[in-house]
Amino acid sequence: LGRDATARDLLDPLADAYQQGRHQDVPARVAVARSLALNGFHEDANVVLADAADAATDDAERKLVERTWGLLFVSKYNYRDADVSLRKVLKIDPADEAAVLAMAEIDLRSDHNVRKAKARLDAFLSDINPRSAAALALRAEVALQDEDPEDAMARIKAAEKARADHPEVLAVKAAACKLEDDKRCFKAALRTSTRRDPTDGRPLLAGVAGTLGAVA
Repeated sequence: LGRDATARDLLDPLADAYQQGRHQDVPARVAVARSLALNGFHEDANVVLADAADAATDDAERKLVERTWGLLFVSKYNYRDADVSLRKVLKIDPADEAAVLAMAEIDLRSDHNVRKAKARLDAFLSDINPRSAAALALRAEVALQDEDPEDAMARIKAAEKARADHPEVLAVKAAACKLEDDKRCFKAALRTSTRRDPTDGRPLLAGVAGTLGAVA
């Protein structure tokens, strides 16, 4: 919600406790790594995740570590290493939502393969979770890149029924509204996003660019 100082007050003690020898089981190490990444210490998060990977003893722990690692790599645009981690997750659990959506992002942002992303997301929405706001938002982006604004808006409306204030939904809605030259729609998306988090500029940037791909 844009309250970084409050977040740091909550997250910093995790890293301090880890350095003191606490939080050593695998789920706790992953939580520490996530806290470090959220605070901007990505290299430290990578080191803790490497330790967690060495300590993992079963598929549940390995999936947790590799999913977190993959999402960290995606957030830093390291799509090659993200692909390696996320494939490990999907080998354990083909229905893991975070991994499926991250792989679809790689399809779009790294491979520029709209058809592959479309097929991956359609399978997920059909067989696993048709009401996933994040999946519907990304599928709407695929529709925009596929030059199908009507399908994009249909996906956006479905996503809004699931969660109207989802940041990815608002960003893709802003892009779709801009492409359709619907100023009222664009302003509504931006207004909702600003109420949720005044520091989130994704809807504004998407609207200015007219496409999410240009600001990814």
